[in-house]
Amino acid sequence: MASFRGRALHLAQGFYGGSVLLGAGFILFAVPHMLDAFGWRGAFLGCAVIAAGACLYGLLGAPHPEAVGAPPAQFTRMLAHSELWFLGVVQMASFGLAIVVGTWITTLLRNTLDMSLKSAGLLGSLVLLLGILTRPLGGWLAERIDLLGLLLPALLLNAAACVTLALSRSFWLTFAAIAALALGCGVPYAGCFNRAAALFPGRAGAAMGLVNMIGIFMILAGAPAIGWLADATGSFRSSFVALAAFAIMAGLSIPFLQSKNSTEL
Repeated sequence: MASFRGRALHLAQGFYGGSVLLGAGFILFAVPHMLDAFGWRGAFLGCAVIAAGACLYGLLGAPHPEAVGAPPAQFTRMLAHSELWFLGVVQMASFGLAIVVGTWITTLLRNTLDMSLKSAGLLGSLVLLLGILTRPLGGWLAERIDLLGLLLPALLLNAAACVTLALSRSFWLTFAAIAALALGCGVPYAGCFNRAAALFPGRAGAAMGLVNMIGIFMILAGAPAIGWLADATGSFRSSFVALAAFAIMAGLSIPFLQSKNSTEL
């Protein structure tokens, strides 16, 4: 991101975030097909080959942006900065939520809509694959909309989508909920991370890393918690309602963020 400045920064961050989801969404889509064609060993080997190719491309083709000088901040000051933690909570309720839902969506679709593994994997992968488009869209919107006004509707949309997934027995309503969840989880990305970088320009990478680390807590705890709750209650309904409640609670943290437009970052 150091290669971009000003208004282009949000859109660039969105495109970067979208490319990150390309891999995660591709796996949900491709692995069931690879499993049928090559068996589970071939599926893992295929993933390893793709990862090795991406690594080689990154090593050989990575750009070398000009370093930007800024006074570094103390790491303890970053850890004590409340706004970074609030941004991390938003990351939990957006990216973290998308990964947790992506982990269980195939099982949910097979149980509630009696879909085949391939069809469920294809539809479930849209939670992440659509983020390839919604994250750049979020970057474009972040240039024009106040950060607070961007995040709250996104988290409320996530909550509504999770409730719909819990209650729906209709294919098209489920499809709409998945698309809504992809939108709500993708839009906050660019604004959140560029805001974190703007708070600590001398340690932008560490600030963004802290926000992402907080978001990963949701993945570490949320995925097994959803499975445990589904086992305890006998259905995924309570699990996805719980995710909706978490998204609403995360929205309560948004007023603690300072209202800033992207032009001020």
